[in-house]
Amino acid sequence: MAGSSSSDDDVPLAKRGGASKAATVSSSALSLEDAVRDVTAVATAIAQQYSPQPYVHEYADLTRSTTCAPTPGAKPRRRLVGRSRILAQDVIAKRPMPATKTSIRDGYAVASSQGTKVRRLTDVRSYAARGEEFAHAANASIQPDETAYVATGAPMPKGADAVVMQEKASELNLGGSKHIKLFAAPTPNMNVRGTGSDFNASDVLLRRGELLDSHAVLTCCAAGYAKVTVHSMLTVWVMSTGNELVDPVADDNSAAAAAAAAKGRPRKSNGNAQRDGNDDGCVYDANRPAIVNLLIHECCEVLDAGIVPDDQRALMDIIKQAYDSDDVGLVVTTGGASVGERDHVRAAVEAVGSKRGGWECGGTSQIWRFEKVHMKPGKPTGFATLSRGSEKRPLLVLSLPGNPASAMTTAHLLAIPCVRALARRAAWCIHHPRAQVYLGGDVKLDAERPEYMRATLRAATSSEAAHSGIPEGAFVADVTGRQVSSRPQSMVRAAALLELPPAERDVTSMPAGTRVTALLLAAPAFAEGSEQPPSTATMSARDVVKRSSGVGSGHVECAPSRSTVVPFAAIVCIGDALGDSKGFEWWLDSCATVAARTLKANGMKNVLKMGVLMRSPSDAADDLLAELRTLERIRACRLVVVIGPCSLGRTNGTPLSRTALASDAVSSACGRCELKAVSRSMRQAIREATGNPNAASLSQAGVYVFRESPESDQPPIWVCALEEKEETIKAALGNLLNIM
Repeated sequence: MAGSSSSDDDVPLAKRGGASKAATVSSSALSLEDAVRDVTAVATAIAQQYSPQPYVHEYADLTRSTTCAPTPGAKPRRRLVGRSRILAQDVIAKRPMPATKTSIRDGYAVASSQGTKVRRLTDVRSYAARGEEFAHAANASIQPDETAYVATGAPMPKGADAVVMQEKASELNLGGSKHIKLFAAPTPNMNVRGTGSDFNASDVLLRRGELLDSHAVLTCCAAGYAKVTVHSMLTVWVMSTGNELVDPVADDNSAAAAAAAAKGRPRKSNGNAQRDGNDDGCVYDANRPAIVNLLIHECCEVLDAGIVPDDQRALMDIIKQAYDSDDVGLVVTTGGASVGERDHVRAAVEAVGSKRGGWECGGTSQIWRFEKVHMKPGKPTGFATLSRGSEKRPLLVLSLPGNPASAMTTAHLLAIPCVRALARRAAWCIHHPRAQVYLGGDVKLDAERPEYMRATLRAATSSEAAHSGIPEGAFVADVTGRQVSSRPQSMVRAAALLELPPAERDVTSMPAGTRVTALLLAAPAFAEGSEQPPSTATMSARDVVKRSSGVGSGHVECAPSRSTVVPFAAIVCIGDALGDSKGFEWWLDSCATVAARTLKANGMKNVLKMGVLMRSPSDAADDLLAELRTLERIRACRLVVVIGPCSLGRTNGTPLSRTALASDAVSSACGRCELKAVSRSMRQAIREATGNPNAASLSQAGVYVFRESPESDQPPIWVCALEEKEETIKAALGNLLNIM
């Protein structure tokens, strides 16, 4: 609706249930998944359409402290400014780091080709420096029978390709000159940091939308950036409602307050009505300070709007102030969100937004997009949009419950994603990451709603692994005592929210050791493009317990849906433990990542990376078989990809083939027999599909097909054994999926 916003006197006092039909939504409760999706979709759309222009940010601004500023037309309130920012640009390396080969250790630069030969110590000495001193050191040179002292970070003299640590050499005096004796022969590039080994010129170091925290500042400054472009900060107002509330942090030095404090009674808030006589009915306002403290770390300015009494006019006044302040993007309220006689938040919001209505997004322009969420705790949670006209950013209102545990849980689940989306965080940084954890004790399920229990996390001990079957080192979740919504202690030390489904007729609890999904509260977001496991809150209790009945693998597994078993592909890498096992293990893991991306790009959406097996050849077959047997859904597996060398050495004098090992392990794990004729025809079909019988991508590939019996109508399990070459993996898997 066009026109300017009305004055306070023009805003009507709406009663609960008296709003127009267009201003409210259905009384049915949304699932949390739908609520989060709606909140983040609205916030993202607003951020893309109305965000102010980015500005250049200097790192000196990170020292800004908490400030106080008055709100126009109102008494001064605390305004807290977050210290981090959101990048509005990609940070790209201007030059390689290091710019030349440098030493990793204090020691002696040598030519490795000379082995342990005694070398003459030259007068060349190289230190970490810049300018002319750096150029002089970088241009210095030594002969093969010479050595030069180098410090950590110093450029390597020409003619040297290794550094021997001081502790592994001794100084000799031969013929009046100093010589260096080495205790062991050096190898090429030993203790040498190559040019561009940290990053090369034009590498993208940080992406737009990432948090410019201390770690990002470290990277920016290392790349020579003194200033970067960041997004303007979002302003959020936080308030509590309730006549019973008093402010535990209010500045009240009166004699009466001091006397009340001496008697252990709460102080009275200047923003609330004074009570006569006994104050035993007062409640300290814990929600507002806690949520302010939570949001201050989310790259926004948080204005502490204080405590508002249970009065619709007072609520309208404060919401109208936020509405008239164009820089305010979000108002978070706690309390007054239900349907009691003194719950006025929703009526006050509808009254303020009655002139212009809600902001249209997703085909609806309702003020209240939802008023209930089907979850425990936090059912009376609402989300509203107030349009300020087509030229101004709308105001969002997130109405949270008044009970402390409910308020903090819903703040984590809804307020944080909303703030991050409004602040233009990257898509993969908006939500809390999920992880698979094991219950440390029995848990009773709620009879009606999915529950988000607060829990601590710890690593499973060896004794737990022996007695309960939980993998040693896996996350174990211990519930933080009684989970009633009024108990703030349930949030203390909570590192995760356990996503638990409602009870069923025959499943009313979950035993210790059950694997469930947890939202990590104090963890960084997943990397760009990574996928999170699905929530167990959306599964049936029977499926969750059944899935965990065969505990024994520490690997994260995508859970089946409520009604169907989702087909998936498994990737396992096999390598020889001899030689440079660490470097080869890293390369195999990189190949597994390439395989996963190739499978997903060709339509196989559910992919499970089972890890890298670096064992001796004699143990490789047993290890692979054990890994496959831990797959509780092995019959839902459609493809097993085995990556590793063609020959894995010898077992009892017999060459161990990767393809033979893979086929034997799958056959034993799932109890199926190989259809040799089918396998041969498929290999021929793949060769024909490529149009090149000698295609490099298939020259070392083994393809096998397994069924329970030739007459079985169950989908077969395919096995593809591949060399550890990226080109081979991409071409072979792409062709194979086209055939499958």
